[in-house]
This record gives sequence, structure tokens and C-alpha cells, in this order.
Amino acid sequence: MMAPKTYRDPGSETLVTFVGGTLAGALAAGAVGALDAALLLYPIYYCVANGAIAFLIAHRRGTVAASSPARATTRPPLSTSARGGWAMTASAALPASTTTRSAGAPAVSP
Repeated sequence: MMAPKTYRDPGSETLVTFVGGTLAGALAAGAVGALDAALLLYPIYYCVANGAIAFLIAHRRGTVAASSPARATTRPPLSTSARGGWAMTASAALPASTTTRSAGAPAVSP
């Protein structure tokens, strides 16, 4: 199941998907024509399971955010090269005043 992965990295799952699943299960349970356990079992299960994952995501995002830096503040490696059994990774830092452009956006000449 996805609960262990969601616990470790709550940012890897979208919260709105599971909230929508919870709402869908609740609406499906309400749309049942007769109060029969066989008809209500799956919609209630779906609602509870999605609600539990949504709660896990929301709770862990608050816990993880308080204890670790945001992904945008970490420096990704630019390149890795290996020479003689040693691996070197280069990274770069930009000052806050630096502006960057996407590689796909061409420069406009006047």
C-alpha cells in the first residue's frame, strides 16, 4: 500500500485527490437506494480509506515542513564525474538578486 511512502514523503501525493475520494465515497454512500450493508460497505470503506490517507498527508506535511527545509532551498547537483575511483559532484548557489530564465524561452532582441 502507499501509506509507508506517504508517511516518509507526504509531498509525493496530492492531497486534493484523497479529499475528493473521501467526498466521492460519502456521496456514494448517501446515494444508495436501500439501507443494506452489502450496498453500503464499499462506499464507506472508500470514504474511510481515502480520508485516512488525506489525514496522513495533511498531518505529515505539517510535521515534515517544521523539521526540514523546503525542497526549493536545497541545492541539486549539477553534474557528477568519476576519475580514478573518486566521484565529484558540483553544485552552484545563486544570490537572491540573480534572475534566471528558462532554457526554453528565447531571448527577445529589439
